[in-house]
Amino acid sequence: MFGFLLGIVLGAIGGAAYGSRYFKESDVQTQFGDTQDRLTNLMSEVRSVLDETRVELRQAWGQVQESAEDKAKRLQQAAAPTDSGEGSEAGPSASASGSGEPVSAGARPAPLQVARS
Repeated sequence: MFGFLLGIVLGAIGGAAYGSRYFKESDVQTQFGDTQDRLTNLMSEVRSVLDETRVELRQAWGQVQESAEDKAKRLQQAAAPTDSGEGSEAGPSASASGSGEPVSAGARPAPLQVARS
């Protein structure tokens, strides 16, 4: 038991001596300077990545806006009534009710009326 405790004490003393020798040989100020340089380099890389991401997001947002504007214009054009071809042509502009009146692409059908008794 005494040998075990003596080994622990000698180990602690040896570790403290080695540690103090290690810190005396290595300059703490140099370690701080190196760490600061590494952190500065890391921060500059992070900034450059963020700048690239901002540019890409702005480009993507511009494309989304252009796409939405194009789709809105197409929807407006599709919803606008057209005056092309008043006649007895068969097809989508022909009358669906059989009354002989042409139905435009943007027109809504008449609502159904239910007879109540």
